[in-house]
Amino acid sequence: GVVAHAAALRTAVPTAVLAQLPFLAAFAVWCGALQTLGWFGAVFAVNYVYNFGPRVSSRYAPLDLFCPCGYLLVIPLSCALNGLPSPSVPTWVHTVFFVVRSQLWIQTFDIESDRRAGRRNTAVLLGLQRSQLLLGALLLLELAFVCTSFADWGLQSFSAVSLCLLSLQVYLGPQTAAPSPRAIGTIFAVLGLGGYGLLTHVWLMGSFMPEDQRCALQPAFIPDPSCRK
Repeated sequence: GVVAHAAALRTAVPTAVLAQLPFLAAFAVWCGALQTLGWFGAVFAVNYVYNFGPRVSSRYAPLDLFCPCGYLLVIPLSCALNGLPSPSVPTWVHTVFFVVRSQLWIQTFDIESDRRAGRRNTAVLLGLQRSQLLLGALLLLELAFVCTSFADWGLQSFSAVSLCLLSLQVYLGPQTAAPSPRAIGTIFAVLGLGGYGLLTHVWLMGSFMPEDQRCALQPAFIPDPSCRK
């Protein structure tokens, strides 16, 4: 929610560019120069639009929630690096849910500072209560989508716990102001630990794979009840 000074940003640019070069070189060797160039061009475009684009940047609603979907560019990169086909449509949809709800949730913590900085993002325009109502609707839709699209307890549990966490935040927290720093830290800790756990679970269990492939590759030391016939 804090707008960094322009001089500080300019100072960080060379360091940020240099830090990316080894990764781009490795991607070019592994995936091919043209594919890497196209992928990086898309990454650069999305980041430029998000930070500087008129009316489609992080400062303006409602596209401030959807421009971060540039995170989806991680999916084709990971598929190229691992020699895997593009995932199914439900996997892409789940990622969109995850990005949009995370963006809105974070915005609810910064409403006052974003308003003072001149941002007109979704949470600033809606206010805290209506933003939380929209977030609750998104989490409920995500949970319904996950339960109908994936037979995976880890994905379902993460969505359910997220909805419960928001409910507790609304019930216990102030209704006219952003949560306290302690509450924000607790929410980030729970979601962060849950996110790392979900990442490990998806990696071990192949949660986004078709059911027949997922069950065929299921680790013997981590039984999956949904694979039992």
